[in-house]
Parts: sequence; C-alpha cells; structure tokens
Amino acid sequence: MFFKDIPAHNNIKNRLRTFVDSGKIPHALLLEGPAGIGKFSIARAFAQFIHCTGKAPGDNDSCGECPSCRQHQNLGHIDTHYVFPVLKTDAIKNPTSDDNLIEW
Repeated sequence: MFFKDIPAHNNIKNRLRTFVDSGKIPHALLLEGPAGIGKFSIARAFAQFIHCTGKAPGDNDSCGECPSCRQHQNLGHIDTHYVFPVLKTDAIKNPTSDDNLIEW
C-alpha cells in the first residue's frame, strides 16, 4: 500500500512522514474515525513506509520494489501483525484472529 493510493488525508500522511524523517516515531498511534475513511489503508502505507529500504531520504512514499515493500504488499512482512476482534462461538471454543482470516 502506498500513500499515493490513498485519496485526501494529506495532513495525516505528511505528519506520519515527518515522524519517519525525524527518526522519532511514537511507540503507539491511534487512527480513529468513521468506518470506510481509510484508517486501515493509512496504517498499511505507514508500516510499509517505515520498513522500506529502497527510498531515499525525503521521499514521500515507499519504493514498492525492495524486499520489505514486496512483503508488505503480500501482507507477509515479519514485523507487521494484523489482529482484529473475534467472537467466541460453539464451533470455535478458543478463537484467534486466524480463524477469521479468510473473511477478513
């Protein structure tokens, strides 16, 4: 996911880039807002931007070519974990996020 693929939210994208450029990324960030505005897309683009090894200092987006970018594009980067709420049912006694991965 690239920042350029996300319409609008320019102030947020610029602030996230500034964190990376300054080398001062907060230990936690909360992206909040109504459903469907692009929070998840921004989070994915930010993670890819942080891990990108092919961008030059000051670049506005990840390169999309380095091994880290390719892993992010396949949702398989080792340092990125996707976790979402799960529902305990009679069929699944000890649910995990992986139980719902296909639906997700």
